[in-house]
Parts: sequence; structure tokens; C-alpha cells
Amino acid sequence: MRYGIFDAHCDTLTTLGDNDNLYDAPRCFNFKQIEKYDYFTQVMAIWVDIARDKEHMDEKVQKYINRFYEELAKNPSVTHIKTKEDIQNSKKGINVILGIEGGEAVGTDITKVEKLYKQGVRLITLTWNNPYVISDTNCNSAECLNGESGYKGGLTNFGKSVVKEMNRLGMVIDVSHLSDKGFYDLLEVSDKPFIASHSNARALCGHSRNLTDDMFKELVKKGGVTGINFYHSFISSEKLEVDVSDLVRHIEHFMALGGEKNVGIGTDYDGIDYPPKGFDGAGDLGKLCEELLRLNYSEELVKDIMSGNMERVFFQCL
Repeated sequence: MRYGIFDAHCDTLTTLGDNDNLYDAPRCFNFKQIEKYDYFTQVMAIWVDIARDKEHMDEKVQKYINRFYEELAKNPSVTHIKTKEDIQNSKKGINVILGIEGGEAVGTDITKVEKLYKQGVRLITLTWNNPYVISDTNCNSAECLNGESGYKGGLTNFGKSVVKEMNRLGMVIDVSHLSDKGFYDLLEVSDKPFIASHSNARALCGHSRNLTDDMFKELVKKGGVTGINFYHSFISSEKLEVDVSDLVRHIEHFMALGGEKNVGIGTDYDGIDYPPKGFDGAGDLGKLCEELLRLNYSEELVKDIMSGNMERVFFQCL
């Protein structure tokens, strides 16, 4: 089969040194190692942490937006996806999507969402690990956010406004890191499907970053997709070294819940301490295709998991 890959999350952009070129930077993801695929689409996240970056949030976000465009200028054959038409035309070459991991980048000003959109951002992960004005998170709760009285967790009123604005503009909403209540709030508020860009099955690994079976079933009803995360702490709570069989366990668990059109890839490359055995970088992702085919997954289903399901959601949302 022809290999096309859509990876919904990597942190490479915010790890680059001043002299690195994204073409051959010594990272888990770079452009050189994915040239062998028929096509490859990568969501590149700008990671922000309100606890660390609060005083310099705007400067940090702008720095990495600028760096994103500098890397595109160095690599003119790479396509920046911003529209539905770009998604339709993405089944060739190397494509990138600019995202932000941490809705803290929006600050407290709803107009910032459109400003980020105009700068080419097409995905926002609503939270990282620390609660701010949009929502609490899957690892930290809050008694009060944004000064809103009666707050009981989940999306704030401001957070719901951010969701509606992202729907209006055509930006993909990402719930990885969001609290469980925030997830269910989003089901009610969003008019469009959304993704969990890098989240696995909580039934197999009890980390709060993963999705419960009920959450995944609701994601299926909404038409969304979860991206299988390659970080060992979200794959297994029993062993540090994981391999392709452990990745497949999460895929098959979601498949058993009716997720044939709702599972994708979200490696978290360059945001994890070490990847599964045999998956040192993006150039190894074809091994997952081969394993699924060996297990008698149809070519159509493998294509959906590796690229098609994410492509569908992005087409619907942009």
C-alpha cells in the first residue's frame, strides 16, 4: 500500500536550537526522514505553560510563530495547510499545520483567537496542565477561574466563547489535557467535531490524560478522532519499555468501541522522553502500517488510521 501519514501532534518546533534547520535537525521529527513517504502531514505545536510563561506569553508565542515561517522559508517544498482545499490537496509531499498546545496563549482577550487565526494557527489545544481562564485540566482542578461565580469545573463561560469563536473561524479544537468535565462541556458547546490529538485508552492505561470508554464513544458520536500517543506513561502503567504491540492494543480497544473512523496518530514526538521500541522517529511510522497489515487490517482501514480519519476532521473544521 502507499503510505500516507497524518501525525496530529509533535513538539519539535519549540525544541529547535538557533542553528537548527527543520530539514535535518537531530530530532524525532524532521523533514528529511519523512521524504520516503508518499505524503506526510504534521501538526506542529507551539507549547506554552501558563505557570512558566505568564509574564512573556505573547512574546513566546510570537517567537515560535516567526520560527515556523522561517523554517518554511528554508524548506520551500513544504506546504502550509490552512484551508479545506489545502487538505484536499495534501496527499502529496510534506505538509504542516500550525497549532498551539495551551489555550493560555489566547489570554483573556477573545479577539486573540482571530489574531492567531490570521497568523496561520489552525488548531488550539484548549489547555495544557495548568488551569487558566478557559478550563481546568485533567491533572489540576480549580475552585474559581476567570473570576466567574458558581464555577464548578470544566469550561468557563469565557472558554465556551473561545470554542464558539474557533468554530466560527474554522480552527480545530483539541481536548488532550482538558479535564473530563471540560470534555463533556465541549460536547454540548461545539458545533463541529473535535480531536484528542494525543490521547490513548484509559481502560488500558489509567492515566488521566487518556480517554475513558464513554468519552471515546461520545467522541465517535461527534465525529471526532483521537491520536494514539507514543509516550510510554500513556501506553502502559506496568512497563517502561513499550513496543508496537502496545500501540496496537490501544488501537484495537478503540476499534472494539466502534472507532474505525475515529482513531488516528498523535505521536507527541519531541515532547516525550523516549518513544516505543523501534519507533525512534517519524521515519519509523511505516512500521505501524506494516504491523496492522500483518494483523489483517484492511488497507482501507490502515489508511484511515494513519491519515484519513484526521484528514476528514480537519476538512470538516477548517
